[in-house]
Amino acid sequence: QPRPAAQRLLIHFCRQQDTKTLREFLYHADQPLEAASLAAAEGYRAETLSQRTRGLALARQFYEVAAARAPLGVAASLSFSPAGDTGASHHAALMAHATGEQLRLLTAQLTLERETAGAP
Repeated sequence: QPRPAAQRLLIHFCRQQDTKTLREFLYHADQPLEAASLAAAEGYRAETLSQRTRGLALARQFYEVAAARAPLGVAASLSFSPAGDTGASHHAALMAHATGEQLRLLTAQLTLERETAGAP
């Protein structure tokens, strides 16, 4: 049986102290979009490229899980409804694609930095 007050307290505490536990809780509480957003934010705040890549890859996985929850159809591409499964699924699919693109850009950046290291 869900206990909303306890969940809110846990979420509030974890936002301040333990984002890993929060991310896992959100995923297991059937809130993969929120877990993905948290993982992406952590990835962007990461200091190293490997940490950033790991955070964004995790976010993409969460977005893909959310996108797979409901089939994408013509209705999904014509309207966005955050409350509806189809709209949320469409949004998650777009975010998964955008996060994948960001990962590819980070990889290209790393390659360019390695190739031009020491160049004037």
